[in-house]
Amino acid sequence: MKQTSVVRNLTLWSVDRQPIDTFIRYDIADPYAVTLEFVDDHGRTTVSYLFGRELLIDGLHELVGQDLVVVGPHDADGYTTLSLTPEHGALPMDFYVATAVLTEFVEASCQLVASGSERFHLSIDQVIAHLLHGRWAA
Repeated sequence: MKQTSVVRNLTLWSVDRQPIDTFIRYDIADPYAVTLEFVDDHGRTTVSYLFGRELLIDGLHELVGQDLVVVGPHDADGYTTLSLTPEHGALPMDFYVATAVLTEFVEASCQLVASGSERFHLSIDQVIAHLLHGRWAA
């Protein structure tokens, strides 16, 4: 059976150096996006962010994004900054993550769907369902 998704446990570090366990997910059903999920102590998702995979790819090399999600290299070698804003007008939450872990995740996602070829992996039925219902159909 062909692999259709990539999921990695991702430890984010807050500015006060507290580790926060999250999961980052890529699925070919939504080939342009990645999902970052914050989980509680029981493994249940409490908050999730959906943002463009290209933002993550570009953010490994330069500061990109605006508003809700910003990604870019950190001053310390080997780390990437991830700035998330919970809602418009709120203060952003800044996190740091090991660049090697993000790079491995991006490479694994690109093994499923090469960057730039996402449009060939979209189902017209899924696109219509998304437009009509505001969400991706499973």
